[in-house]
Amino acid sequence: MNQIEKIQTGAGTMKKLLLAATALAALTAGSAGAADLAVKAPIYKAPPPVAVFNWTGCYIGGQVGAQWGSWTADVNYPGVVASRDFDHKANFIGGGQIGCNYQPVGSAFVIGIEGDIVGANDKFSGEVIRMGTDHFDAAGKIGTQGSLRLRVGAAWDRFLLYVAGGATWAKLTADHFLVRDGVGAAAFETSPNRTGWNIGVGGEYAFAGGWTVGLEYRFTDYGSFDYSIPAGTFPSTFFAHTASADHIRTSDVRVRLNYLFNSGPVVARY
Repeated sequence: MNQIEKIQTGAGTMKKLLLAATALAALTAGSAGAADLAVKAPIYKAPPPVAVFNWTGCYIGGQVGAQWGSWTADVNYPGVVASRDFDHKANFIGGGQIGCNYQPVGSAFVIGIEGDIVGANDKFSGEVIRMGTDHFDAAGKIGTQGSLRLRVGAAWDRFLLYVAGGATWAKLTADHFLVRDGVGAAAFETSPNRTGWNIGVGGEYAFAGGWTVGLEYRFTDYGSFDYSIPAGTFPSTFFAHTASADHIRTSDVRVRLNYLFNSGPVVARY
């Protein structure tokens, strides 16, 4: 092989080597790109917003339930001091309420104020003490009741758990009877408007739109009051004395139905 042929052979070999290197580089670059695509992190997508019920708004509604009560009747007559506790079985109560709630967005805390009124007819009566054919009797009645209360609670979406307390007003009637010789009686009645206090606990659930239903237990204490009976002569002569109604208390279980205005789901983004 002469010199020219050797040079041509070497050039051909170099050309083949260059072509092979170029193909290898292209293949390597393609493989690296595919690897990059394979390990590329996915694009983050935020979760969809979640609708959470909010209890802010004013409401109006009605309530029905049962009320149990207790009342202690006392008499202080010259030479006679006596008392008797009276309890009554559950009586029906019914009425209505109106109020407003406030719940900060993003918080479970709920605060509100409420006023309500219910009709009742709780009655107590019986003999306090007997002395031969003479005896002292007493009777009492708790009528219409109204309350103004503060409510504080915590909400879990559509469920609200709360405590409430405040002032209560009621029309009370107390009767005192002095029965002489079993044939006649001196009767005395007083009808004060009493102020008391109440405290209760309840739960409420928003079931459709602004409609809510709830159950509540409430305890109310009206305290005590005294009244005086002047001396008299019927059915026979008797001395001036005093009587009192003490420890006047009620316990209620109430079912409530409300319509809450300006309320509804609030979209919470996170």
